[in-house]
Amino acid sequence: MPGRLLETALPIVGDVRNVRDVSWEHAESTVWVIEGSRRTVVVKAHRQRRKFEQEYTAYSDWLPRLQPALPREVRTPELLAADESHRVLVLTFEPGDPAEDVVLPVDAERRVHRLAGRFLRALHDLPFDDPDDLPLEDAFRQRLEAWLARSEGIVSGSVAAKVKERVSAALPALAGARRVRCHRDFTARNWLVDAQGGVTVIDFEHSRPDWRWVDLERLWTGPWRQRPDLREAFLAGYGTGFTPEAEALLAGMAALGALSTVTWAREHGDEDFERHGWEVLAWLGCAG
Repeated sequence: MPGRLLETALPIVGDVRNVRDVSWEHAESTVWVIEGSRRTVVVKAHRQRRKFEQEYTAYSDWLPRLQPALPREVRTPELLAADESHRVLVLTFEPGDPAEDVVLPVDAERRVHRLAGRFLRALHDLPFDDPDDLPLEDAFRQRLEAWLARSEGIVSGSVAAKVKERVSAALPALAGARRVRCHRDFTARNWLVDAQGGVTVIDFEHSRPDWRWVDLERLWTGPWRQRPDLREAFLAGYGTGFTPEAEALLAGMAALGALSTVTWAREHGDEDFERHGWEVLAWLGCAG
């Protein structure tokens, strides 16, 4: 662990007893757990300033205002220190394992999804005055064109054309939609489940205002395809279900999400993530 990053945490942890690297393989950020004489913390260093700023905004502004609206079983880490020059955050260490890695009884699985739904609804309901004049329809159109360009040489022209057709057909339904605060990587990988069944939501580096159902896209194309009971539990916690129009729009946006998944995964050598992207493209009729 670089000494300059350790120095950010030293006033908080005291004498260092152990340092563990718990980073994901994609190397977009590096994450350590530091055990000290005073307390254990998480230190996260970002490669990209944009991701640092998004996560810092979430921890310093959004989440302190969100916490009073959450049930006691749902938490988020707290920001203890930040070093903007090195793009470093020091966060409280929260016990638990990613929900996608934990084997739970069915009722406990449903409870985790219901609590995750309650968290997301509270986040989406935080008062928000959108300063962005760009309509969401136009924002998604720009994202589509950017990912189509980036995917050249990775996906075939026919796949790209099917994705463009699917997304373009869905975009008009976004007319008039409003942005809310979104996590934007809201999957069971980012929900820590502790021994008492509590849920801690982590990893806010992608968070920014967006269309609310963006936060459900990866669940909708992932575990909910085989487990509709988890979908129902989540939506019960969220407090509302999908209208047919919203679900049709979500299907269109999922095609864009799958294209970006395949492209990003190929760029980062993540074979499992790329395989999932191709599966979703096939499921949506955009591949094969």
